[in-house]
Amino acid sequence: RPLVEKHMHIPGFYFAAASSDPNVAFRGAYLFESIDGENYDSVQTVEKATTFGSATAYTGADAYHGRLDRANTITVEFSNGTPESVTELQMLNGANRAAFGQEVIAFQTATHISGTTYELTGLLRGLRGTVITTAADEYFMLLGGIHFHEVSSGSIGTSRSYKLVPGGMHPEEVPPLTIEIGALTVAPLPPTDLRKTLNGSNDQTFTWIPRTRSLSRLFGSQPTGEPSIIYSLDIYESTGT
Repeated sequence: RPLVEKHMHIPGFYFAAASSDPNVAFRGAYLFESIDGENYDSVQTVEKATTFGSATAYTGADAYHGRLDRANTITVEFSNGTPESVTELQMLNGANRAAFGQEVIAFQTATHISGTTYELTGLLRGLRGTVITTAADEYFMLLGGIHFHEVSSGSIGTSRSYKLVPGGMHPEEVPPLTIEIGALTVAPLPPTDLRKTLNGSNDQTFTWIPRTRSLSRLFGSQPTGEPSIIYSLDIYESTGT
């Protein structure tokens, strides 16, 4: 999903880079792209490393999209870099955004446990329309150091090969990664909270809550970020067995 407003209408994907040895400083890298899997071109320079690790424990209490979560704690063992605490206002204004599995969250307090392990509390959940993670054993990555690679709309649905080449190495020394180009950055969010009600005449009414990819406004209507909104509702009749 798009992490900033300008990516809402640009096909592309996010990627991160860091030194494979946490004791060796990151010295930059280059992203190489190949359409045919054989010929590679340098398409992006990567100057900043990403702070990341693995979630080793998670409380697992109920959490809700876009709400403060003071019930849950995430324990992360960091492989590269370390987190820092911020004020609640700084968190609400965009600090400490992170990927917890497929969920985008924010956290206020990072408490050092031991070694490279930290306990994260004061969470903000389900940001940018992402699905809330329900268990540990997920990767954890601070989003301040990730990078965006733009692709053409015509490449959506096709496969391309990439190499993230450290400075001082040749592309031939790095194994490729082939991915299918998706379109989540430009795809509208599906609605949520679908409900059906029946009246005395057995008429059915379906309702749902739309989700927006744009930042909400304090006053006035909520922006959708889309040029138009059209919903398709499929109704299936169960015959039973």
